Amino acid sequence: FYQFFFFFPAKIAREDLPQEAPKALTADEQKRYVAAAQASRRALDRAVPLLLINTGIRIGECAALDVGDVSVAGRKARIIVRNGKGDRYREVPLNEAARDAIRDWLLERNKRFDEIQTEDALFLNPQGRRMSATSLDRIVRKSGKACGIDLSAHVLRHTCLTQLIRKGHDLILVA
Repeated sequence: FYQFFFFFPAKIAREDLPQEAPKALTADEQKRYVAAAQASRRALDRAVPLLLINTGIRIGECAALDVGDVSVAGRKARIIVRNGKGDRYREVPLNEAARDAIRDWLLERNKRFDEIQTEDALFLNPQGRRMSATSLDRIVRKSGKACGIDLSAHVLRHTCLTQLIRKGHDLILVA
């Protein structure tokens, strides 16, 4: 604005905002959230929240997962994030709760879409197409509402990463 009218640059001090820690669920809220997700009738409504809170992946990374990116058999249960932030590839281990929820979803997915041509996406909408990040976030919020917590998928990411740091994992590795 000042340059446009050929004024001298304004000498205004920038206000420093306090650095706030990312919002994460407390231990009690986390237990309530996991219990609400596990109590969901639909396998999809269990798999999405449990995957996000236990792996810390971004909602967009979750939406981009294909069936081939998930391994739930054997001792090395994991998901593969092929195009993470900055096009980074990484493998994320799955704990028992996330592995079981995804296994249940894969069984339901195979039954429901047995005779329908579908995409290779892990999470499908009723038409057999890849679910959007917005649809996945709605599932997360629905589980939160069931236990009285207002949250987003990003809060689940912060919760997972905060728990890793509190358990003594290396900050650089978590980052």
